[in-house]
Amino acid sequence: MTYLISRYEVTRAYGGPEEGGRWWDCWQFAEVVATADSKDKAEYAAQMLSRGAMAQEEEEAGGHLPAGQFSVNGGADTRFMAEVTAGENEETDKPMWC
Repeated sequence: MTYLISRYEVTRAYGGPEEGGRWWDCWQFAEVVATADSKDKAEYAAQMLSRGAMAQEEEEAGGHLPAGQFSVNGGADTRFMAEVTAGENEETDKPMWC
């Protein structure tokens, strides 16, 4: 079986005060960046790519916390996921509790 390593842009969304002020993560599929022949290899590659993306985001911000999903300025963080079907981890819909 072939496993995919996919890149996602992760942002935060706000449910509003009428919904208890809840926040949730929105995972938007961007692209498939690589493949692997085992689940373990795909998960390891996704973890390493995510760590590298976080380090690059921090470096670009001059060692400060970068603008991203948890920043008051908003923005997206780049994360990678191992999956069987491209985009299977995409979550852009508002949760039922909002």
